[in-house]
Amino acid sequence: MATFHHHSFNLSIILVTLSAAGTAAVKFHIAATTPAIRSTFNRRIGIRYATQTMTTASSFLFKTFNQRDVADRKPFRNVTVTIDNSADHGLVVNNKNATETNEFRIGVNCFSNVSSSTTAARRREFSGLVYHYMTYVWGWNGGGKAPAGLMSGTADYVRWKAGFGLPEKAAGGAGERWDQGDDVTARFLDYCGGLKNGTTRSFVAEMNKLMKDGYSDGYFKQLLGKSVGDLWREYKNAVGKDGRFEPILH
Repeated sequence: MATFHHHSFNLSIILVTLSAAGTAAVKFHIAATTPAIRSTFNRRIGIRYATQTMTTASSFLFKTFNQRDVADRKPFRNVTVTIDNSADHGLVVNNKNATETNEFRIGVNCFSNVSSSTTAARRREFSGLVYHYMTYVWGWNGGGKAPAGLMSGTADYVRWKAGFGLPEKAAGGAGERWDQGDDVTARFLDYCGGLKNGTTRSFVAEMNKLMKDGYSDGYFKQLLGKSVGDLWREYKNAVGKDGRFEPILH
């Protein structure tokens, strides 16, 4: 995942502002850096589809994090996704507060080379990216102290549970460290969730709640009664000799 720092990010065009019902009047902004990019994005994805995706992703995250009460959420009232002419994507971090962000960017070309060139395939890839980065927007990060791999793993976990798959498709039990990030950590979180009364979302929600004010590896023991190291070893041992592992799905 790329992270972009800036003091100011001038957008030539603000395309859409949408206040989402049920999201405490959060306004979602779709921005483009040039008129040509706006036209390309509208043709490949569609502005209405993009804003609806930002809205549904936020609602999904509030449910995943068990944040029915607005007071439990980050106090953002605006979230912006910027579309530019690159072939990558990442967070845009305000240097005044590098631990929180309500802005991310997606290159208009990063979903143009998917295996299928259909609108449905491009929209699916775009949606997966939105769910991933919305997790950074709404998820707590321990005041910047949580491992980067835990954050990216949680983001991939959310993308996965929303039905958009794991982009790297690592086999269950793969990886060298629990906080390796992305799909490796996403599958580990799913395993941990299965130990928490058999519901993966409740574990992720409780971990996120603990990270509102700080972070400690001890949170795993607090929630599951075992150290994260022990949990990781048990997870690895749960993989059969043939390397297969069936994730816990809900």
